[in-house]
Amino acid sequence: MKKQLTLLLLVILPMVAQADKKGKCGDDIRWTYVTATRTLTLSGSGPMKQYSFHKEPWNSFRGDIQTLIIEEGITSISSYAFDRCGNLTSVTLPKSLKIISSKDFSMCSSLTSINIPNGVTSIGSGAFFGCKSLTSITIPKSVKTIGSSAFCYCESLVSVVIPSGVTKIEKSVFSNCKNLTSVSIPYSVTMIEEGAFAACEKLSSVNVPNQWATIDPKATWDRISKSSSNTVITRIDDAAESKSSIAQAVPQAVEV
Repeated sequence: MKKQLTLLLLVILPMVAQADKKGKCGDDIRWTYVTATRTLTLSGSGPMKQYSFHKEPWNSFRGDIQTLIIEEGITSISSYAFDRCGNLTSVTLPKSLKIISSKDFSMCSSLTSINIPNGVTSIGSGAFFGCKSLTSITIPKSVKTIGSSAFCYCESLVSVVIPSGVTKIEKSVFSNCKNLTSVSIPYSVTMIEEGAFAACEKLSSVNVPNQWATIDPKATWDRISKSSSNTVITRIDDAAESKSSIAQAVPQAVEV
């Protein structure tokens, strides 16, 4: 029996070793993919190499990846790095990370949650575009810019708190988040661009500071009402509502 087990291990172990894939994706960054666990790990330091669309070393098996681990020391991710990793369900990001680039996790349709570490300062355009299963996301206070369409078509996202320090809500950032019901916007925001919350069918309240603000109809709310401590922007399907009343509802402070 022991002899049979030894022979079996001699057959299996080389197969497992062959299944592992590895290489470099930056001057000081290495990647390893373990087929048995469908885990992609990036380790090292500094920025990841910038690749053109779907030219990453793991492109041929990106649809198989289920777990992504980016280890401490890595500071940025290439655009489109994990775009269309349709079976990705778990992502671990390091505290050293500063930049999430454009379309990094777009169309990761199985991803349900992600914790962006404090230290990230920028979330690129379309970074989480089409992550239709994403129900929660933590945006830390360190984030200063969120690119256009960053969370567009995140159809399962329910609520969002935009951190203080963000000054602009860019075009289509949360558009087509059809289950989004509430958004909190900080004092630091001075501009809401066109279509920022377009087609958010269930959006019932948006809390913004009392000192605010002018909101253009193109931001896709139909009425603004004032509460004692916050301006609560309530979406009301009322075609008869005058668009001019929107601009007059609160003090002139925010560009659109």
